[in-house]
Amino acid sequence: MIKILGLAVILLWGNMFFAQEIFVSPLGSKKGKGTLKSPYKSMDKALERVLQIKSKDSKKKVVINLRGGVYNLHNTIKLGSGHSNISINAYNKETVVLSLSLIHI
Repeated sequence: MIKILGLAVILLWGNMFFAQEIFVSPLGSKKGKGTLKSPYKSMDKALERVLQIKSKDSKKKVVINLRGGVYNLHNTIKLGSGHSNISINAYNKETVVLSLSLIHI
């Protein structure tokens, strides 16, 4: 029983180290920290943070969690090789809308 409990703890802690989570919300702050309680306001800020994380460990998995709401994108989102092995997800099945109407080509 103790071995099983110990293994469960190792697996739970191990999962925390496999992926770095970043949070973004339309209600976030420009001064946000990218956490659930203090999310970034923009995708650009989250993608900048991805590059910082990847510069230290290029194989690190990063998950960008988008909180529910409308994201009015003013710029084209550009992903490069530094953004490999990332996931961009709607957090906890919240509804996310990416509005591209403000992008001028």
